[in-house]
Amino acid sequence: MARDGLDPTMPEEIHLHSKEEIRAYVRAELERQFALKQKQVNRWRLAKRTMWLLLLAAGYLQFSLIDVMYEMLSLPAVQVSVPAAKPPQKKSGI
Repeated sequence: MARDGLDPTMPEEIHLHSKEEIRAYVRAELERQFALKQKQVNRWRLAKRTMWLLLLAAGYLQFSLIDVMYEMLSLPAVQVSVPAAKPPQKKSGI
């Protein structure tokens, strides 16, 4: 903002003498504002789509990890017995 709070893209003085000039000016201004709003809307739309995609990917990963954990917990327990080694015998040399 420059010139005491005025929009720097706007001309300082506008001389409109007929209704057609006023209509053309208003139409051009509305189109300019619409183009600016469209840029903002497109940015938000892209951000929204990106966030939905990230949430979908995170949800899929969470589902698959929970599924793997459930499968691991569903496996039957296996008991393995390991024979103990014989205790060492003392050698009597005397």
